[in-house]
Amino acid sequence: MDGPLPTGADYSEALRDTALCFKHPALARGMVAMGPLRMPRVVSGNFGSVFRVTSTNPGDGGGPGNGREFAVKCFTRAVPDRLRRYRAIGRALDGLAAPDGDWRVAFEYVPEGVLVRGRWYPVILMEWLDGTALIPWLEAHLDEPDAITGLAAEFADVVDGLEASGIAHGDLQHGNLVVAREGGLRLIDYDGMYVPDLAGLGAAEHGHRNYQHPKRSAADFGPGLDRFSAHLIHLTLRALAKRPELWGMFHEEGGEHLLLTGNDLADPAGSERFATVACAVPELTDAFARLAVWAQRPLADVEPLGDGTGLPPRKPRAVASSAPAGPAAQGGGGLPPWLAEAVSMAGATGGTRAVPRTQAPAAPTAAPSVGEPVVPRLVGSNSGAGTGGSSASGANGRPPEFTPLMEAFFGPQKPNAAPPPNGGRPQVPSRPGAAPGSTPIPPPAVPRSFTKTALRTRVKVRAGMLVLLMAGALFGCSAFGVGPFAGVLPALAGVVGAVAVAGSVSQALNGVVSAAYRSSPEMLRRAAAERVAAQVAAAERLAAAKVGERRKAHRELQRRRTELTAWHITEARILKNRNTYERESVDRHLAEALDAVEQQRVLLEGSVARDELQALRSLQTRLLNEGLKKHPLPVALLGAGLVAFLGHEGVWTAADFTRVTSAVPTTPEERDRAVIVTSRPGRVVKVDGLPPAKARELQEWRDEIAEELRVRLPGALPYDVAQELHRKRAERRLDLARQAARARAAALEATAELDAGLTEAIGYLDGALATDGGALDAELWSAAAELADAEDAHGAAEKALANARNAVAAYDDLTTARFVWSVTTGL
Repeated sequence: MDGPLPTGADYSEALRDTALCFKHPALARGMVAMGPLRMPRVVSGNFGSVFRVTSTNPGDGGGPGNGREFAVKCFTRAVPDRLRRYRAIGRALDGLAAPDGDWRVAFEYVPEGVLVRGRWYPVILMEWLDGTALIPWLEAHLDEPDAITGLAAEFADVVDGLEASGIAHGDLQHGNLVVAREGGLRLIDYDGMYVPDLAGLGAAEHGHRNYQHPKRSAADFGPGLDRFSAHLIHLTLRALAKRPELWGMFHEEGGEHLLLTGNDLADPAGSERFATVACAVPELTDAFARLAVWAQRPLADVEPLGDGTGLPPRKPRAVASSAPAGPAAQGGGGLPPWLAEAVSMAGATGGTRAVPRTQAPAAPTAAPSVGEPVVPRLVGSNSGAGTGGSSASGANGRPPEFTPLMEAFFGPQKPNAAPPPNGGRPQVPSRPGAAPGSTPIPPPAVPRSFTKTALRTRVKVRAGMLVLLMAGALFGCSAFGVGPFAGVLPALAGVVGAVAVAGSVSQALNGVVSAAYRSSPEMLRRAAAERVAAQVAAAERLAAAKVGERRKAHRELQRRRTELTAWHITEARILKNRNTYERESVDRHLAEALDAVEQQRVLLEGSVARDELQALRSLQTRLLNEGLKKHPLPVALLGAGLVAFLGHEGVWTAADFTRVTSAVPTTPEERDRAVIVTSRPGRVVKVDGLPPAKARELQEWRDEIAEELRVRLPGALPYDVAQELHRKRAERRLDLARQAARARAAALEATAELDAGLTEAIGYLDGALATDGGALDAELWSAAAELADAEDAHGAAEKALANARNAVAAYDDLTTARFVWSVTTGL
């Protein structure tokens, strides 16, 4: 159709008279759902405006019936081959068998659907679907994980059935997914649908940017068109079934998205929202990682939803080697760095990472004043006493498990207080016994030989040695026949007994030497040094354990400080987003009010000539009637009897009737009967005895009088009448201007109130951050000082242990053999 299509406002104006704008039997004279300004209620979309029309025509069989409701879509944007597309879509959907087609809503393409400004335009006629759109349905069922899981499974079945039939919806998003009241998922709005008969045509639309692949183009038009948006919606439903608190964190009220927006899909590696949602449910992190990789690659690379689990049944293709270098191609296996980290953490933790939940904050130092907003904050299971010996802020619960991913994109947290001196390390307070930086104490001087032993000990050892030497010499000579005893060997068989005696002497000598060795001053000092070393080793172990405890407490405080900052950032962002949405809502309401005023003003200005003409005609009619009333019925023409009869019937003057006709005679008696049409609507008087000739004369008499009066009627409104009309129009214009001014003033007041509320809420957040953050910073510095003390104490213990071990090792050269030598020789 040549020329631009009508706008939504044009359609709204036309639908005020359904008897004129519709000729379809289901819509003609139907009742259009009205808005608060008594204008047709409209739902505007990307390609058209949808109106709700209730049929008032009586139904017969399967035809349109009284009370049936229809959705009428009027197009505001032209689409090439629209009629061809809808005919192909209709044929394809009619060919689907249950259950693959249970998601359908029957429609009819009406080429001459609505009359606007004298021209017919096409519409789509659908049965009005009684159900709930996806977003309000989710908001009503967030506490029902089984219901959300069931909806996700049904959605996967629908998508799988679509692709198996070679069909793609083309715009899967929250507004086109409806949960019917009787149950079951329905898809609506088939403008961008692909069916096999449309192969070769380009896409009619690109779909909602918050759900579609970032690189989708008009060339992407095939059965796999829905894969990316199907993965996104299915993963989101599964995540909400596990972690419903994500909805309050990432879905802004009135937002055109579920959890993720188009900006998050365009740059998943740099999106903190994507990172947090991806890691909220560890068993889904891998699937979100694949979604992030697919978002950076062509739409054709996206795999089907598969068996409904959100992960393809086969192993995904490796994309690291072929993907272009960029944020999404970095990290192991082609995943973004933060997602690669998240996947590894999910595998290490076994899928038990917690997610923050929303609760009321702990009371600040001073109780909030009346009217002060209570800003929700994220708290975890460790609310109450702090950890690591710190409890100053433990009652102000914080989000559990603030992941390294969140720390990565929030950045390292800097404390509010100025860093202490000494190169950024807290100054370590002095303590008794601590000697940081001290050098090891040198071991005491150890003699290189034993001190002189007692005389009795020396005599015993030397005598025993002499006996052993003599016994050895005697045995050797006897055994080998050496010396003067060779001839008397047989007589000396008792030498064996001497050898036995020598063995006993040797054993006794060993006992004496061992006892003397252990009781020597050198060995006694060594034993004392070993006891000292054992005590020092135990002290070193205790110092090491204390360092571990202090380091753990310090890390816990650092984690809590990071979580506090992240909580502040998240809450501030939520408040600002809500303020933005509410301001937009105020602007929308203002625009609607101003549009309504403008429409009334246009109608007022357009009715000036009509009102003046109507007033002039009313004046002329009144003057004509007043003139006709001055002419009574002619007695000379009718006779006194007919005049009296007509007077009895209410006809006295020329103003009391408009037309006189002769009755069609059906009998001789009715030949002289006439019919007089009175001025009162629907009132006629039948008069007998009035021949047709006299009836004509009576009519001519009235017409001549009326003609003379019309010649004298005014052709324009008198000045006073025109001025009165002008005054009423001026008052109406002034009233419309006042309505517009009141709407603007109300919008300004609402905007100022919203901004004041945002400022107050942000101030409350800043105060909470300053109070809790200051307390945590103080604990951090204290914990850092305690950690430094513990590390120094551990260092001193290690040095003392080294000294003690050196002292013990200094006696290693004083062996038993050396002791025997010293006793024997006296050296």
